[in-house]
Amino acid sequence: MADETTAAEWQFEGVASSTRLDRQREKISKGALRQVAQRGPVDLVAAHNEREVVVGRIETCEVEGELLRVRGRLRVDAPEARELRQRLARGERLGLSLGGKVSRAHWGWDSNTEGPVRHLDEVAVEHVAVCRAEQAVNPDVRVRLVEGEQ
Repeated sequence: MADETTAAEWQFEGVASSTRLDRQREKISKGALRQVAQRGPVDLVAAHNEREVVVGRIETCEVEGELLRVRGRLRVDAPEARELRQRLARGERLGLSLGGKVSRAHWGWDSNTEGPVRHLDEVAVEHVAVCRAEQAVNPDVRVRLVEGEQ
């Protein structure tokens, strides 16, 4: 079945991470965000537990302030990507989640929450996963279709 939409309509952008304290009491450092941004293209997968279901590709990453902003394209040939595009076009709130391994971290005390915090200093990102906004560990993450191309 041929798709009537143009390739531009399959572009997305979002925030994949930030330096803000997350629900797991972890904070990724700005240096680690810069490292992730330099890594280059990475797969966008349907979920962490569905890494083989590639729905798109993160093509560019950049650190803007305390945020890791990403931009990429969904796969036009994948049914899961079609479903994701429809969900985003309907305005469903979805987030993004970095998937990979923490290479270096240290513990510190957070005076704002008066508790221990794990600071992530180096992260080896293997993929980025789509998640429901309310399930996202980081409160700043989000994804949407590119404006004007929905």
